[in-house]
Amino acid sequence: MTRLFYGSYEHPIMPAIVMTAERVGRPGGAAQAWRRHWDMTGNLHGAGPAAVQVLVDALEAAYVDGASLELRADDGTTVLDSLDQDDSLTGVRVARGPEYPEGRGAQFATHRTYRIGVEAEYLTEAAPSETAWGGYMTSEVTDGQGQVLITRSGEYTGPGRAAAAAAAKLSVGVIVLAERETDDADRRVLAFTYEYKSTGSRSVLSYVESIRLESAGTALVHRTVLDGSEPIKQWTVKRPARAWQTGEAVGLGGYPSFPAAAYAAAYQTGEVKEKHAPRRAAGGTLTEYRISWQYSFEFATQPSFVSPGTPPA
Repeated sequence: MTRLFYGSYEHPIMPAIVMTAERVGRPGGAAQAWRRHWDMTGNLHGAGPAAVQVLVDALEAAYVDGASLELRADDGTTVLDSLDQDDSLTGVRVARGPEYPEGRGAQFATHRTYRIGVEAEYLTEAAPSETAWGGYMTSEVTDGQGQVLITRSGEYTGPGRAAAAAAAKLSVGVIVLAERETDDADRRVLAFTYEYKSTGSRSVLSYVESIRLESAGTALVHRTVLDGSEPIKQWTVKRPARAWQTGEAVGLGGYPSFPAAAYAAAYQTGEVKEKHAPRRAAGGTLTEYRISWQYSFEFATQPSFVSPGTPPA
């Protein structure tokens, strides 16, 4: 006579068990694991509806994911076969049930027929202990600023999933923007998304400059009359033209060069330049080196209205 245990729960009456196994692995590659499934059909017997319900409640409380399912000899110790939780790639999962396929006769009154499906995956003997299967996809997009954005996402299953995901990371020629991982320990599945910016992208992330020109003209000067009445005399004076050149640029891996003044040095009356601290990206690399500038000019006569600078190629 054999006995069936799921974790610490023992079936009061030995159910019928159908055991199946399916070879699994990466499509097109060698089989790396077995998916084993035990389908059990049995009965719970009680003296009355209340006693039967107590047995049903105990069965349902026991069958949750994460326990070993063991077929033992009559001594209750010797394991004849099992779905072992610790040795499984995915952990032992309750794939179906408990469900109750019968509802006629003495069902609910003195007994209850149940059916449960439990499964788990195990490495084949030839597979290495760090086996993982799965894969990833890589996409590259160049945005309007000439920045090459790279996204790599996928998932791996098996005990070697963390090492496989780490091997999928890019480390050369990129700046790490984000690395997101979700590890499902019960299913032994690690899903990941890694985002990068290529160092081969345009060196200047953004560049904005403007020129503001205040035209030369005539100013009216009114003489104040001492008795408080309206001004009776006025003169006109020439007002100089003024211009301001302002802008901002952001470098990918270093500070961009400041642009030259838009007008000759003879007209320049002021110059302000700023450098801002870079941002540290997710991978620790420094990026987004920001600079800003402002040049001011003054002219005796109206100058030409020059165009602002354009982003570097």
